[in-house]
Amino acid sequence: VASPLGSGFVERCAALGGVRLVVDALRHTIKIQSAQIAGLSVLGHSRLLDQEVTRLSAVDAMVAALAALKIHSRSAKLVGLAAIAIANLAHRDSSAANTLIQADGCRLIVDSVLALSGPNTQVQTAHAAACWALGTLASAGRKIHTDGRLLTLATEVQDGNAEHLFHE
Repeated sequence: VASPLGSGFVERCAALGGVRLVVDALRHTIKIQSAQIAGLSVLGHSRLLDQEVTRLSAVDAMVAALAALKIHSRSAKLVGLAAIAIANLAHRDSSAANTLIQADGCRLIVDSVLALSGPNTQVQTAHAAACWALGTLASAGRKIHTDGRLLTLATEVQDGNAEHLFHE
């Protein structure tokens, strides 16, 4: 799922603190699917992986991305963008990765993608984006301490039944 936004826009937006506004807008427009898609396009942009580019709370962004996915899980475009944004945020920040684990976010991604049906290109793209995101999360090697246990994102992906998605 390619972001419709160029990296120049994302960099300028981030430099001005605009990503924080994007996260706030996601929270305040949760029921407006088109607004969620636009916001997730920013959060899913690869430039967010650059620490110096953004000044945002990755945890707040993760919560917003997971909420959008829960509410709009029937939109193939949104599911794909949310999966990429979630992977980017979990890579960027260990607290965001912990939020993903505690919210059972990998299972949410898998369930959302498996619930999509049809041969259309957006569904196929959402499947590809989710597989990429889950594969990226599984290979991250990030270790998270939660509830007295040491987990890895790979464990979370496995616990989310991602193998069902990869077999599709």
